[in-house]
Amino acid sequence: MVSRTRRLFAFHASTEGAGMKKEEVPQDQGLQEGHPFIRYAVNEKGEYEQVKSLGWSAVNAANDFGFAYLNREQHQAWEVVSRGERSPLHYYMTLRMMEPSEVAQYMGSWTWVVRRHLKPSVWASLSEAIIARYAALFKVRVEQMRGLEGPNPHLIPSEDL
Repeated sequence: MVSRTRRLFAFHASTEGAGMKKEEVPQDQGLQEGHPFIRYAVNEKGEYEQVKSLGWSAVNAANDFGFAYLNREQHQAWEVVSRGERSPLHYYMTLRMMEPSEVAQYMGSWTWVVRRHLKPSVWASLSEAIIARYAALFKVRVEQMRGLEGPNPHLIPSEDL
């Protein structure tokens, strides 16, 4: 018995211009650093099959852009917290790509409370228990959650900003 999915793949593979041929699967080195991942390509019989690929330049360019953007966001968050404009909570939320509503759900709190904790004056008055809950959520030490220390770990050349 041939599954419906297999029949659909066979139908699409039999149509003109459908799918990438097995020999055409790109092998551009990317973030995988030699670890291939699976793509689907059309074999000689016109059926889809799994083919190992090292990467594709278009995907690599998109990934590079995305990681540069995230690095820039983290750098800016570190700078804002270092200047005292936001609490360390802002940096860790940016680092983990979380919104106040997500943090509130994990903390069992209201979104407005988390937003309020982004203010340095409010953050400074929080109890150790609340800071410890945030530290546990972000998997950092309480001392790290209290305040950022040391040089910016996201140092990137200014022309890349």
